[in-house]
Amino acid sequence: MLKILIVDDDTFFATQILVKAVAKVLELESEEFDITFALDGVEGLQVFEKEKPDFVITDYNMPNMTGDKLLQKISESQHQPRQSFLMSSDLGLDCNKNVRFIHKDKIFKIFFEQLKKV
Repeated sequence: MLKILIVDDDTFFATQILVKAVAKVLELESEEFDITFALDGVEGLQVFEKEKPDFVITDYNMPNMTGDKLLQKISESQHQPRQSFLMSSDLGLDCNKNVRFIHKDKIFKIFFEQLKKV
């Protein structure tokens, strides 16, 4: 079973849009999955350490800790996810090679393409 952590302070986007995108992709792959949520980077790090997910999908702009800082802290952890995704509406973000960037306007298409590469 795949474990997925979604970190986003926009609960509507996370629960209504992003979960549907993840579910659609994983159903196509016949994968069983478990999705856990966090509302900001601090909570996301706590959930990450407890749940040890396979995938992390985080928004960039959040209170308490931004998504890039969260992914930096995760990269220092003993457990490493199979893939991390950073979402934003800002096209100018510069991501490191271990992070896949997803523009929020193209979430379904890009998430499907990125997940197929893993």
